[in-house]
Amino acid sequence: MTDTISLGGKENVVNENRPFTVGIVGGGVAGSTAALKFAGVGINTVLFEAGRSLVSGPPICHLHAGGNLYREISEAQCIALLEQSIATVRAYPHAMNRRPTVIAVPVSDDGEPAHLLPRLEALTAHYRKLIEDDAENAVLGHPDQYFTLFFKADMEHLATQPLPSSPTTAQEWMIPLAHYMPLDNFKYPLVVVQEYGLSVFRLAATASLALDQSPLCDVKFGHRVEALTETENGWLVESVMKTVSDALSRSTTWSTLPDSVPVSWTTWQILRANVGSNTKPPMWRTGRHSRASGRK
Repeated sequence: MTDTISLGGKENVVNENRPFTVGIVGGGVAGSTAALKFAGVGINTVLFEAGRSLVSGPPICHLHAGGNLYREISEAQCIALLEQSIATVRAYPHAMNRRPTVIAVPVSDDGEPAHLLPRLEALTAHYRKLIEDDAENAVLGHPDQYFTLFFKADMEHLATQPLPSSPTTAQEWMIPLAHYMPLDNFKYPLVVVQEYGLSVFRLAATASLALDQSPLCDVKFGHRVEALTETENGWLVESVMKTVSDALSRSTTWSTLPDSVPVSWTTWQILRANVGSNTKPPMWRTGRHSRASGRK
């Protein structure tokens, strides 16, 4: 039997094989991705977002695949970052700015570029293993080109080459740097790593369009969740909503609204149906690395 649950907006049809609704607090990268994944496997989902759009943040951020720019973190953390970066590229391929990262150590720095080589080799080996396990993980290029070293003689040669209009190889990307970089101010080798940038604008557009088209996800903009309370039937999600849905449709920001705009409490009851008294639907809260599900 298909159960239909009204959550204060459009009706959401719950998959009869997964008769519960998942509530997600926060529409950032983690919350939007979780909503996409749940809805993609047929689970009814409600996403609460205090703002008027998903995945707000700086326009560009860097994946830092492997964390090669952070000498203070461990190799295990670097490998975890590499895996997370690959997962991000796979989830949002159109949000990637496919330009490599150059690691250049100035002569004034106490560190040496050679100290990075064991880490880079370990990351290359792990990246190769991930591709062997699943060919779809090859999103950062071929593992043989995961990083490339450039010595001063290489840079001097590249400085004589014409500037490329559309660079594709590590050598071509380094030509502009060789032309304009004061070569005597840095230690060698320089390292080019296949780490890409992330366009938050494109990521937000991808998530927004996909969730808007999903019949199993209801996004509640303008809802700031204040309390999560476990009930006999599931969870009670209490949120504060400013009663200005017409203003939202005109893309009016909260900061421009008058102080006299009324604020009302809106309570959304997320119900579970026919799943037994000992079963709870999972609740995800963005910004944390855990989920609460099952009995306490």
